[in-house]
Amino acid sequence: MPWEVGIDLTDGDRSVLAVAALALGATTVVVLFLCCQRLCCCCGSRRSASGVGYESVPHQLDGEELDFKRAMEGDGVEGGAFTGTELEQIEMIEQYRSKLVEGAAEDSAAERGKDLSKVA
Repeated sequence: MPWEVGIDLTDGDRSVLAVAALALGATTVVVLFLCCQRLCCCCGSRRSASGVGYESVPHQLDGEELDFKRAMEGDGVEGGAFTGTELEQIEMIEQYRSKLVEGAAEDSAAERGKDLSKVA
């Protein structure tokens, strides 16, 4: 084939070529290592020098959280039972949810009916 170039290397030339390839590979590894080291050092010092970091978070509860904790513990109410007003609100929410579910089921059935009429 016309584009093939035949290189005839003697044993001495092969050893020189092998040493050159080894030197090139070793140099590449060293340069990459130094670049990574430099990058890590620069980014680390820049991060601490800029003052941007995490702020400490207080692990104590504030007033609102303490109130919630007391309410959840019951504060004398046995087992944290619901009051009459709370039970009424829960019932209203449950009725509202059940009406939404029924309405969604009816809408879904109506849509399926329309889809079937288009096919037929």
